[in-house]
Amino acid sequence: MSHRFELHVWVAFMQNGRFMDGLLVLSKSNLPMNLKCFAIVVSMAWMLQLSGAAQTRMPDFFSNGMVLQQQTAAPIWGTDKPNVKVTIKASWGKQATTTTDASGRWKLTLPTPAAGGPYNINISASNNIELNDVWIGEVWLCSGQSNMEMPVKGYTNQPVLGSNEAILQSTNPQIRFYHTARANSLQPQYNAVGSWKAASPEHTPNFSATAYFFAKKINAVLNVPVGIIQSAWGASTIESWMDSVTLTAFPQVTIPATLPAQNHNRTPMLLYLCRLLHLRGAVVSGRSQQRECT
Repeated sequence: MSHRFELHVWVAFMQNGRFMDGLLVLSKSNLPMNLKCFAIVVSMAWMLQLSGAAQTRMPDFFSNGMVLQQQTAAPIWGTDKPNVKVTIKASWGKQATTTTDASGRWKLTLPTPAAGGPYNINISASNNIELNDVWIGEVWLCSGQSNMEMPVKGYTNQPVLGSNEAILQSTNPQIRFYHTARANSLQPQYNAVGSWKAASPEHTPNFSATAYFFAKKINAVLNVPVGIIQSAWGASTIESWMDSVTLTAFPQVTIPATLPAQNHNRTPMLLYLCRLLHLRGAVVSGRSQQRECT
């Protein structure tokens, strides 16, 4: 009689800068499930982890569906192993090459054409990354307090006039939003969780109402794709969006040494570190900052 032995181990590792996990199964007839077998499995899991750690990683901002500023030298950056050649090729006929530094960081600029799309961009380094559905147009950063954060769908008992009709008619692949999730840290965050979404009845309800109608107007007047980077937090103070160098001009503002238990949106420099720092170097057409009147 033959017997089939299986050893199931749940492994976790990083791939493309993201946490991954899965079930690893090792099986063989008449193989005792002993420590030697377990050691093989652990070794395989470790190899998977190493393979993920060695790959090129890019901030979420550089992802499918993104919009780059037209007719400029658009900076693109990421990380890999030290001294690795990185080549970027765009389907509009431009390419650029660089080499990672001693810490594994890389950055280069890619010339962009006049507004148009969709295109694709290939990044070749330790591994290949293919960015699809890339558009070229006008990119705006929209930040501020609750006036900018309020979504098209409104809030409970706080409707946006005409929102239902606007949402129903909002399908437009040339209007894209990149929304960064809230985060709380006093440490520099070189990536922020986010993704690009095209205007549609599914996604438009959650877009900033102010930013959406702003983007819709630009698209209608200029007839170009529009990318909106939405980074707002209701009741946030202006000093929470400022960096440490700028804040030195205001001695009355104190940057805390540790993360406070509450009021993160009013903590000096916190929103800069968590919501803006990862975008430093990106080329935009302009910035729209909306705050309540006082």
